[in-house]
Amino acid sequence: MRAFKNFNGISSSDINLFILKAISLLDKKFSIVNFDTIIYPQSLSKINRKILETINDVVYNAKFESYELVKETSENIKFDYERYTEFLKNKGCIDKDILESLECVKDMMNSIHSKGEGYFKIGVDTKVKYRNYLENFFKFKNEEEERTFERMKNKNVLVIDDISTSHSTVNYILSKIRSINDTNNIVVFCLISNKL
Repeated sequence: MRAFKNFNGISSSDINLFILKAISLLDKKFSIVNFDTIIYPQSLSKINRKILETINDVVYNAKFESYELVKETSENIKFDYERYTEFLKNKGCIDKDILESLECVKDMMNSIHSKGEGYFKIGVDTKVKYRNYLENFFKFKNEEEERTFERMKNKNVLVIDDISTSHSTVNYILSKIRSINDTNNIVVFCLISNKL
């Protein structure tokens, strides 16, 4: 998976063909022209932008807007301690173990917050077991884009991501866009993914 994740040793034309075939399957199933908006995460990888370009090439009459959600600065990332503590209690953890786990979380959050404006990498900077409790991860690039999305009602939204194994990125995107506007129909497309 690591070699493919980084697309090492794979030619540009093979990557393009792979994306084109995947987009064609998506189009057959959902008719991409029916989407009003496409949302994708900021990424160091150029694959999300290539997916978007391919969609534009495949769907000639597309009238959708696209938004890149950018990562919050690391000092604005939050952790839902209350929900995490409740989860541990429901699992039957004893108080001592809960306190130890919360200390690990605090250390992780201190490390994340110390990055300041630095690029936060969820796969490097967090443990999988804590990721469902992180909050305030993505934001729209500006208030105008967020207000535009907020005003959209009962629209068809396509969320795209290149590679999703733990589904954290997709879950953060869904959490963000649903917190702003939960009236829209959302379809998630990942180029490479474990089943969502």
